Amino acid sequence: MSILAPLQWGAVCIKNPLCKYAAKFYIFGMDKFIDAHCHYNRLNFVGYAGPGAFVCNAACEDDWASLLAASHCNKRIYAAIGVHPWHVCAAAPGWNGRMRENLNMNPGAMVGEIGLDRTHPDFDRQMSAFVAQMEIAAELNRPAQIHCVHAWDTLLRLLKTGPHPKHVVIHRFAAAPEIIRALIEIFGDGVWFSYRAPMRERALRAVAATPERQILVETDGNAPAPDNIRDAMVQIAACLNAAPDYIADITYNNTLRMVNNGQIE
Repeated sequence: MSILAPLQWGAVCIKNPLCKYAAKFYIFGMDKFIDAHCHYNRLNFVGYAGPGAFVCNAACEDDWASLLAASHCNKRIYAAIGVHPWHVCAAAPGWNGRMRENLNMNPGAMVGEIGLDRTHPDFDRQMSAFVAQMEIAAELNRPAQIHCVHAWDTLLRLLKTGPHPKHVVIHRFAAAPEIIRALIEIFGDGVWFSYRAPMRERALRAVAATPERQILVETDGNAPAPDNIRDAMVQIAACLNAAPDYIADITYNNTLRMVNNGQIE
């Protein structure tokens, strides 16, 4: 890939706050994107006529039905349902059976957002819920969206010893490069690392260590936010010394492959 003058200009803009809006304009036409991890809020999505597609996560059972219904009505919404570690304690008995049933009725739906978070209580229950949901994802062959905060040692142990699907997204990634290598050892090219703007130094170091085919961009918000996606693309482009439109193509194709369970349709 050749490095062109517009790329150098774009990278300079990232380092200069006065050029913030010029950098946005530089990639304003790059509207073919998929937000790899966000959340569904009906009021924010209904009537949205802007660009992009969206992998929306329902983090508790109360949100599953509305998201699944929206994904049937709007082909730009990809659904993922699960029980987030923050909501494990409030999950009603039998939630995992109902989750499996909903996934069986919605063959295009993924599993998520699930994971582990040591900053929240009942870590043992979090682990049990995570293992149960990874078993479902493996059984039904669905990609899983994973949240991990201060629990990489436990996450890696559970992934190495327990069932897991072929494909996972580690969302809002900002861990050390060693974690990237460890996850690639487990999943090969079936693990994607999703990045959100603004990225601090730790996240940018992770970007630099991530294979291009495994980089995604996300907002982690509850509304379509094309500008935030473009900001992430520009930061990644500057970090990798690549053209923003090249990063836009890479991340779009990577996410398309993820939502199609490893295949480009």
